[in-house]
Amino acid sequence: MIEGVGLLPYSERLRILELTTLAERRSRGDLIEVYKASQGLSQLAGVFNFSRSGVNLVRKMTSNCPDSFEHFLLHGDEKKITIIPDTKVPNAASFLINKEDHTLGNLIREQLLHEPHVIFSGYKVPHPLVAEVLVRVQTDGEITPQEAFSSALTDLVSEVCLLEERYKAALRDKRDQLNN
Repeated sequence: MIEGVGLLPYSERLRILELTTLAERRSRGDLIEVYKASQGLSQLAGVFNFSRSGVNLVRKMTSNCPDSFEHFLLHGDEKKITIIPDTKVPNAASFLINKEDHTLGNLIREQLLHEPHVIFSGYKVPHPLVAEVLVRVQTDGEITPQEAFSSALTDLVSEVCLLEERYKAALRDKRDQLNN
């Protein structure tokens, strides 16, 4: 490390160290990828046409982030929910919910905790780039984890419908107030 440089502003550090900005390095990398694709030297060759947005497409295609629609569209034989019975803990199961994230995972976990026969409920997102949520449920044996999960989902749908009705009623009331 060069003494005193760490305390300087970013632009000053770049000037002293004779470095380019991150934006310039990204542009250079994009240009290299476009050149390689145009010469057939890249996996991207023939994938896109060289339009005004071609450079942005290169960055998108070279990153490891999936397309945004991959997070919610089921393909072919994909299932929305897969039940994974627990062989070690009695009255427990995990539910792998495909194409969902923390939003639904936390809602379901919280709703399961309101069920009287549920002993434990938790969720995790196994990997941040994969749109999957794993919800784990353990019951007291009076009902199965599948029954608890189904009941929680039914209750959650009812709550969302009630919330929608209340929202629409409040919106109507506000419009009526503004029109009068």
